[in-house]
Amino acid sequence: MIARVLIVLILVGVCGSVHASTLYEDLGERAKITAFSDDLVERAIHDDRIKHFFKETDIPRLKGRITDQICHLTGEKKRYRGANMKNAHADFPIHVADFNALVEDLQLAMDDSQIPFATQNRLLAILAPMERDIVNK
Repeated sequence: MIARVLIVLILVGVCGSVHASTLYEDLGERAKITAFSDDLVERAIHDDRIKHFFKETDIPRLKGRITDQICHLTGEKKRYRGANMKNAHADFPIHVADFNALVEDLQLAMDDSQIPFATQNRLLAILAPMERDIVNK
């Protein structure tokens, strides 16, 4: 047993440290995050439960902001420059059901992008605290 541990330690020392992937990498980096973010927005603007929130929205800009934010929150080095969630949603009467509808659309978009369930849950755990800044009714 001690011999195995020593061999592993030597191999790690010789080969360098083991690289643990970031959530950003596990999500497929910017290309795949862009794909499921765009899909999310397309679903949301057609979702009867929440589409009214997007009537006056610059859709290409929204897609870019969501992609940028998810990339930043999951490990991309590029800084997110969008508004904070409280300010961005202050003018909308958003209920918990509205927030949940968007989360459902996100999950469907990630499913279609073949993001593994465990990876989806890691992202949702990062995004879930935003509910308190977005829901205001």
